[in-house]
Amino acid sequence: MTDELARRSRLDPLHERLASRLREEIIKGWRPPGTALGEVEVAAEFGVSRNPVREAVRVLEAEGFLVSRPGRGVIVARIDEDEARGILEVRANLETLIARSAAERRTEDQLAQLHRVMAAAEDAMTQGRLDELPALNSEFHDLLAQASGNQVARRIIAGLMMKVAWMYSIDVGNRAPASWCEHGDLLKAIEAGDVEGADQLMCVHIANATADFSLKYRRDPIEGLR
Repeated sequence: MTDELARRSRLDPLHERLASRLREEIIKGWRPPGTALGEVEVAAEFGVSRNPVREAVRVLEAEGFLVSRPGRGVIVARIDEDEARGILEVRANLETLIARSAAERRTEDQLAQLHRVMAAAEDAMTQGRLDELPALNSEFHDLLAQASGNQVARRIIAGLMMKVAWMYSIDVGNRAPASWCEHGDLLKAIEAGDVEGADQLMCVHIANATADFSLKYRRDPIEGLR
């Protein structure tokens, strides 16, 4: 078993740790769409039996990261245009609620955590560590959800952000500077308690992400999406 898996909490079932690792590799593009995931090969790679691999695959199939294809076995899935638009539409409505609530309810500690993630993202961009940005983006939005005080919204957005991170990682170098600039403006509004400003800035942020996705899809509908 790899050191990474061994470091994960031993309270988590092995198949959940495997699912987490495979999900991360898919999101980062290390296992591109169409890549086969054979039970025997994956079990050998991680030094485990086939049973936890089989369970991990079931988890990721249910989440939409993997899909079974006749004659090809289980392969890494691809986000299609309809699914991506659906994710962005739901996200737009949910995250404007989160932004408004965060502007009203955020604590000083939560603001400090948001500033920490902003600083980490700026450092990652400066140093060219772009592979760190999707996870930082997810963390930023999760912290916003925490600051909103709405745990239902936080649970829902957590599921969406796994797919958003997948989409975000595709063209991260082009979208990242503008995206994190928008995050900075949004954070200023939340820190100032500007409810309407936070609402409007989140709307702009999601609209820009949607437009960027549309351009990417039209340019390369087959290989552009993961």
